[in-house]
Amino acid sequence: MADEKLREMVKKAENNIAVLFDSPEKMQQYLELMNKNEQLTYYAASMFEDSNTYIDTYNGWQERGFQVKSGQHGTPVFQKRKQIKRKFIDETGKIRDLATASFIERQKIQNGDLKLSSDLSSYYIVEHLFTQEQTTASGVSLDNDIPKSILSFGHIQSVLEESADIVMDGDDFVVPNTVMECAIAYSTYMLCLAENVDYDKNELYKLAVSNITDSQATLTLSEKKLVLNYAIKMVRSECTKELLENRRQEVSEYIENMKSQGQEKVVSNDITDLRIIDRDFDNGTKEETYTFECNMKGEPTILTYSVVNEKYGASFSIHTDKNDIWDKIQNKKMEAGEIDKLVKRLSDEAAFYNWNKKITEALNTDELLDIKYEFLEAENLSKSASQRIGDALDNREKEFAQSQTEKSFQFTDEPESKKSTKNKIEDFGKKIGGAKKDLWKDRGLTSTDLINMNFAEKNKYATKNFVFPKPDYQKMVDEGMPVRVAFFIKTIRDALPAKPTIDYFEKDNDELIAKKLEGYVEFISDFKDTLMKVKTEDDILSFYKNEIKDVYVAQTSSYYVEPTEKCHGNLTNKLLKACQINRYTLLDYDRKIKKKQFCYSDHDKKVDGFEIIKFDDSCEFDNDRDRTILKRQVGGSTYFYYPDNEFVDASKWQKDTYYVLYKRTIVANNLTKGQAEDVVERMGDKVSALKAEAKEGEKKARKKKFVPEQLEHIERTGPSNGIDENHLADGQMYLDTFGFAGGEFGNWMNEKDRQASLNFGYDAFMDLADALEIEPEDISLGGELSIAFGSRGSAGAVAHYEPLRQVINLTKMHGAGSLAHEWGHALDNILSKKVKGSGVDTWLTDTKSNFPSAMPELVDAMLYRTATDQEKIERREVFADLHRGILETEFDTFMPEKDFGTNFYNEHLNEITDLCKKSNLTDKEINSFIISLSEQYEQTTGKELSENISGEITKFLKDVHHRYNIPLDKIQMPLQKTEFYTNSVKMDSIYSKDSHGYWQSKKEMFARAFACYVKDKLDYKSDYLCGHADTAVSLYEGEVIKAMPVGAERQLINEKFDKLIGQLKEMGLLHEQSRTQIKRKSR
Repeated sequence: MADEKLREMVKKAENNIAVLFDSPEKMQQYLELMNKNEQLTYYAASMFEDSNTYIDTYNGWQERGFQVKSGQHGTPVFQKRKQIKRKFIDETGKIRDLATASFIERQKIQNGDLKLSSDLSSYYIVEHLFTQEQTTASGVSLDNDIPKSILSFGHIQSVLEESADIVMDGDDFVVPNTVMECAIAYSTYMLCLAENVDYDKNELYKLAVSNITDSQATLTLSEKKLVLNYAIKMVRSECTKELLENRRQEVSEYIENMKSQGQEKVVSNDITDLRIIDRDFDNGTKEETYTFECNMKGEPTILTYSVVNEKYGASFSIHTDKNDIWDKIQNKKMEAGEIDKLVKRLSDEAAFYNWNKKITEALNTDELLDIKYEFLEAENLSKSASQRIGDALDNREKEFAQSQTEKSFQFTDEPESKKSTKNKIEDFGKKIGGAKKDLWKDRGLTSTDLINMNFAEKNKYATKNFVFPKPDYQKMVDEGMPVRVAFFIKTIRDALPAKPTIDYFEKDNDELIAKKLEGYVEFISDFKDTLMKVKTEDDILSFYKNEIKDVYVAQTSSYYVEPTEKCHGNLTNKLLKACQINRYTLLDYDRKIKKKQFCYSDHDKKVDGFEIIKFDDSCEFDNDRDRTILKRQVGGSTYFYYPDNEFVDASKWQKDTYYVLYKRTIVANNLTKGQAEDVVERMGDKVSALKAEAKEGEKKARKKKFVPEQLEHIERTGPSNGIDENHLADGQMYLDTFGFAGGEFGNWMNEKDRQASLNFGYDAFMDLADALEIEPEDISLGGELSIAFGSRGSAGAVAHYEPLRQVINLTKMHGAGSLAHEWGHALDNILSKKVKGSGVDTWLTDTKSNFPSAMPELVDAMLYRTATDQEKIERREVFADLHRGILETEFDTFMPEKDFGTNFYNEHLNEITDLCKKSNLTDKEINSFIISLSEQYEQTTGKELSENISGEITKFLKDVHHRYNIPLDKIQMPLQKTEFYTNSVKMDSIYSKDSHGYWQSKKEMFARAFACYVKDKLDYKSDYLCGHADTAVSLYEGEVIKAMPVGAERQLINEKFDKLIGQLKEMGLLHEQSRTQIKRKSR
């Protein structure tokens, strides 16, 4: 019965909500009701129609000091329970509380034999609400006297737009744009009412919902409910309240500033002879800008009227070239009614301009007729505008002569091609070259720097962070740059695209991508130079006009701008909008600078959040529901503070002294100005110390770097390759034997070191060919690989492989022992490019392709393994023990008399455990146990044990016995992480590396495993090749951690490597060895 009643109430509320969205008048009344009654849910509010009343529960009215009149019946509404009462349907069909279910019933619910009840009464309760007229408060004014707000509609709307991003971002689903638009429109109206914005209520509602007509029409019932829920959520959220308070403070300070300048008042009629000379529309921001010629108090001027159709609503701004009218509007030098009149006149002119343009551009009478029908269906047009548009239609029908079509525009982003040149530095073979990052990392990458880069390097370095390194904003401010200017530079840099956009159809075209990369670098580099010329706020205000317009964008018509070729297709709406700054945007910069503590000095950061206020006639104490309030008047706004502790007693406050706030909390009072400043300094020091202490506690101990011990002696016991004291290796041998693309040496290496490196390296590469049973020329991986000895890094650096230049670098001695590891990286990288057919930096270990098929098998073998028998036994024990615990519950459930079940189970625990774990349990043994149980039960309780109970106990005993004895091959377990993988993860937690997850990355695990594989394949020692293969070992907190494969894991991984090398030979990427080794005495 309760459930049916709730369903009826839900249905009625949903019907009412649907009606709200079909009736603007009812929606307006509904929002006004919600504004008056902050405790109402959107469902509850839909049950009432009177918007001018207060609503509360019976107890709520009593707390307000009023009583519900005798004989009054409240309106029933449903509210969510604070704690859900779960119910189920038992075998008789009766709905019962889940808490009353027996163990067997709970088991049946778990198995699905019994169903949980989905009745609404489990989740909701019915409450009754009474209107003010139904109580003794009837006729009493409960409205708070709220002064006119200093905030405008635009201020309120911008606050809610910012709040929406924060409030809705906390949800784990994407909120549709239509829902967000409507929610912000409705919440804007509610908050404007709550703030008492100086505007006609009906006009305010029209303004708030002016842009959501189309969005409303597409909403489903669920989305309509979501709109109301979010609207209330945003209005009532602490986030909105904080943002609103910040905005009040900013506007108040701005007004106080402007008052000191003594500007004179302006009325709408001071603006005469309005004539639109231009209209601009930003398709990204939906901003319409109308430029008027007019007279202001008799003086010719240019007026700009911008209607900003932002993401979730509309706002406007009005500026004049001379004596900017926007300053007067912001400074209350133009009354709200006069602003309304001026906005109406400008809107009418804009509406006529747009309709008249459509009319004059009609190509024939059919098009004109369509425009006429559209005009007849148009809403929100004033009477005067409608009359003028109607006259224009009539004149066009009479005159119909000429039409004008709107010009189309096309984006081009074809950057000029660049000619690449080669680096002149070489030792043997092809010059390896490199990005020479040290030359440009501070000044930023330029187009010239790209010339000597290959495709992979361009792809890596052509990003914003390399082309336009992040400036030291603090240093710029310290050297005299205004904070606003530094923040503008930061804002523009943040708006620049982080990297060029590569379309899907372009991603496999290296030549086209290279051109885009070059064009991107040229664009960002030029834009950086332009931006860094900004030095003053006047430069900011003129930045778009002087630096962007006609340079990066061209005006193609009255309505559109088109990016020029100078943009190379990289100009975005976000960047374009960031460049267009007006005085109000600069004011908004101050709020953002404060919020982010941008370029704050240490002292500013220390005292941020503190405020010193004089306790004078602008401050007074009040009481609200037995809570003391300190009210402070600033301009037209009232700020409320809630004193605590010793600050509650108003009689102890001394006039014309100062008090201190910290984040709106009173922390000191009755001070002189100097004392208050001392308090702020001392408390700021304490707060800073606490923050520093907390931050220090969060810091992790700095990780040390893992460096394998340098080999003291390089030993090789393999067959000779003809290299000895009389036959030394040289660069040409590397080119002829292995086919290397090139080789180079570091300047710091002397002749002896160079020769030793060549000798050791030659033998090691020959050993590698023997280990893999491949031809020596395969060592260069098709002529792609280069070799460097100590030339690409500092003298003390370890060996490394550079994928961008496909070169292995070995230092003088540290590189000894790591050659197989680095060649593994080269194999992984270079063959991936051959398989994929692209010059982009890729790795076989990272590819999702199953070609060659041995690679994913090898990766799986490195990361995962099947569970061992011991792990299966342990898992079986855990689940069997769990069910044995259920058996204990069954004893108590079936034999509760005198706690017999529990006592018997505990006394015979060992016997029961032995029975359950016995591998060959017989029925005779179970029957013997049941007989003993029955006899003891009868002796204790005086009753016989029923057959049903003994049968259930027998059933549970057999079930638990079965679980203890499940065959291991029947136990299903997920794949387990290998010791190799687990220890690699541990190494990441112990040791540092340039990239996160270095040790556990697939390509690093592949290289370490490959070095071990090479070592195992050789039946002799080759230290220079793989002397470090088994050195990835650490002793940490008493545990030996080996970050390389060992034992059975190593054996399986080696088998997968055999398969991979075999497949690469079948593919023709490697070749079966055919040479016969020279048998000579080894060095």
